[in-house]
Amino acid sequence: MNGNGSGYFSRFGLRHVSDILLVAASVVLIVGLFVETPVVGLVGFCMFAVGSAISAALRFRMLAASGRGTPEFRNSLIVAVAMTAVFALSVFGAVAKILFLV
Repeated sequence: MNGNGSGYFSRFGLRHVSDILLVAASVVLIVGLFVETPVVGLVGFCMFAVGSAISAALRFRMLAASGRGTPEFRNSLIVAVAMTAVFALSVFGAVAKILFLV
């Protein structure tokens, strides 16, 4: 960075928190494959659910703000549907892990 505030973290916000949370959840789930306790997997699935829910909510908000025929609308629609599917799968994984713990 050249010091004038340009770059990925120049305006740190909810989108960045969601991205960091999704990367951290991926790392936790990979570690959970090799660790004996299922609590690590449960934490990873819960982190994935929160990160994907934030990302989907931001994209749905962007859908409401953009025009219907614009490229931003189509891009937001694709990402919102994908993040909703990831959210559903991560909630299913978390429920399965909870049932495995009981």
